[in-house]
Amino acid sequence: MDIRVFSTRLALIVLCIIGYIILAGRTTNETGPDLSKPTTDFFFDFYKSVQKTEPSELADNLVTIVEKRLDCYDHQYAVGDRIKECQKEYLLSLVTTARTNINSAPLLGKAIPAFKLCPVIYAMCKGETEGATNTDCINMEVRAIEYFLDQYWRGAAVLLEHDSLNL
Repeated sequence: MDIRVFSTRLALIVLCIIGYIILAGRTTNETGPDLSKPTTDFFFDFYKSVQKTEPSELADNLVTIVEKRLDCYDHQYAVGDRIKECQKEYLLSLVTTARTNINSAPLLGKAIPAFKLCPVIYAMCKGETEGATNTDCINMEVRAIEYFLDQYWRGAAVLLEHDSLNL
């Protein structure tokens, strides 16, 4: 394995862990479940729910956004720069695409923090099987975005049975 590919994957995993730690430290909303201490079971259940989520007409646009995020990660070696530059552009692109293509009132206060979890699904996909292709994992991240768009923008997502997601 090329050292650059290895270091990029390692940096992606570290970034996901840091993002999770930062996100887990956020305050919770009294109207929803608590994300301050999500369990491993939560992420496995969430991953299974994402696998069942159907892509919408936005899927091609979302694939482009995820590919740009990955490209940005490839060019930003410092984790802080990735968070500052790549995540900012990623979230802005997601919100702009959703605002342009979905005609409903979003719950932005919940949607934006939820979108920050989507790259974790990409990382989980990469670690799930050795044969997972980049395209497979991009599509899993797109499904995670779709899940949160359904839940916080379209208002139609089915929550997990023991959904501990409070965003």
